[in-house]
Amino acid sequence: MNACLLACVLLTPDGTQSKQPPPLTEEQQRKLQTLVAETQRKSAQLKKDLDGKQQALADKYADFQLDDKAVQKLQTEVLDLQKQLLDNYHRLHVELRTIVGPERFAVLRKRLDNILGVPPAKDKKSP
Repeated sequence: MNACLLACVLLTPDGTQSKQPPPLTEEQQRKLQTLVAETQRKSAQLKKDLDGKQQALADKYADFQLDDKAVQKLQTEVLDLQKQLLDNYHRLHVELRTIVGPERFAVLRKRLDNILGVPPAKDKKSP
């Protein structure tokens, strides 16, 4: 997905809420756009690399003569790339919290999850 499109979706007011959070400052908008662009770029590269390693692993398994050493190396590389993808997503959420306050975060988190196809989180109820 285009990082610019994602940034536009995140920065557009949400008409589903009756009480709007405070508007984003220009600085917050700039930081959000940069964060989204960097995250999308890194995620796309990691996914491309992961697809390549998974294909190479599938190719190794397709051979009758199994090169166990090469398979183990590729498995390690696949796991490392998956970890990097998780770390990238984690960094997005950590930095998002440093850019916006709790009111705006709630809206942006739901939009991010919707865009990324993440099932909605169960909102915590007040005690």
